[in-house]
Amino acid sequence: MRRSFWVLLVGMFFLFSNCHQSPPKVYKWRLQAFMPPADSLYSKYIAVNLVEKIKAATGGQVEITPFPGGALVPPTEILKSVANGVIQMGYTATGYHVGFMPAAAVADGLPMSFRNYEEYLTCYRDRGLGDLLAAEYKKNGVHLLTVHCTESYTVLSSKPLTSKSAWKGAKVRGWGPWNVYFGKLGASAVNMPLKDVYMALSMGTIDGCITGINPHWQLKHYEVCKYGLWPPFVGSALHDIYINQKTWNALSPELQKAITRAAQEWTDETAKAWADFAAENKKNLSDHGVEWVDVDNSEWLMKNAKELWQDAASRDASAGKAVKIMTDYLQEIGTLK
Repeated sequence: MRRSFWVLLVGMFFLFSNCHQSPPKVYKWRLQAFMPPADSLYSKYIAVNLVEKIKAATGGQVEITPFPGGALVPPTEILKSVANGVIQMGYTATGYHVGFMPAAAVADGLPMSFRNYEEYLTCYRDRGLGDLLAAEYKKNGVHLLTVHCTESYTVLSSKPLTSKSAWKGAKVRGWGPWNVYFGKLGASAVNMPLKDVYMALSMGTIDGCITGINPHWQLKHYEVCKYGLWPPFVGSALHDIYINQKTWNALSPELQKAITRAAQEWTDETAKAWADFAAENKKNLSDHGVEWVDVDNSEWLMKNAKELWQDAASRDASAGKAVKIMTDYLQEIGTLK
C-alpha cells in the first residue's frame, strides 16, 4: 500500500510539472530592407519567403515583421540601427558600408570581376570571403547571416558606349566605386538616385546609367536608352542580411543553426530565381528595342578595373585580403590572366 502511494505521488508530480512547463520563448524581430515596397525582391522574397522560412525553421519561435526602405530609418542608417538594437535585423546593399568597412567593396561587385552568382557564392562560401566579411560585420556590432546574389549590372545608354572616344565626356550615372571606374574610362560620373534616372535620361542630363538588369526593365529605361553593354560589367553583386549581435547571441545554438540553415536555403533558391528573372528581363529589354553592344577593347576595360581593384585593396588590411581572395579565385578559374 505504501509503495502504491509513492508511485501515485511521483506520477502526480510529473503530471503537475508537465502541465506547468513554460512554452518556448517567442522572439519578435523587426527587419528593415533598403528597397521600396513595390520591389518584388522585398515584397516577395524578403517580406514573405525569408520571413516564413525562418518562422518555420524555428517552430514559430522567431517572428519577423518586415519593413521596406525608409519605413523606420533611412536606408543608409540600417546597419547602424541594427548594431544599436533599434532594429533587430537589416537588409542592405554591401556598398552602403564601404566607407567604414572597405572590404565590402569586393562584395558590392567590382568591375570586370565575377561573371555570375555561382562564382560569387563559391568564393563567398568556399574561399574565405564570407568568413572575412563576417569578421568585419562583427566588429561593427552585427552578425552576418547570409547574402543575396543580385543580377548582372550593366550600362544602358542613349548612345553606344563602345569605344574610348565614346566614353570620353559621356555623363553616366553610378555610385561609389563605379563612379571612380567611369572616371578612369574618361566619363563624367554622376551621383543620382535611381528614381531620378529616367527623367535625366529623357532630358539628356545624362547619357547612361549602370544598375541591374531588373531595375533597367522595371523603371522603363528602354524607352530612353536604345543601347546596352553586354557582357555586363559584373555578373552579380551581394546584398547582406544581418542581425544585431546581442540578439543573435541570446539565441540557443539550436535556434542559431536552424536560422542559419534556413537563410542559406533562401540564398540558394533566391539566387536561382533572381537569375532567371534577369534573363527574362534581358529578353524583355531586347524585345523593346535595346541593342546589346560590346566595348571594342576589353583589355582597356580590364586594365582600368585592375587599377580600381588595387585602390580598393589599399584601403586597409581586410580589404587587401578580400581582393586577394577574389583575384586568386578568378585566376584559378581562368578568367584573370
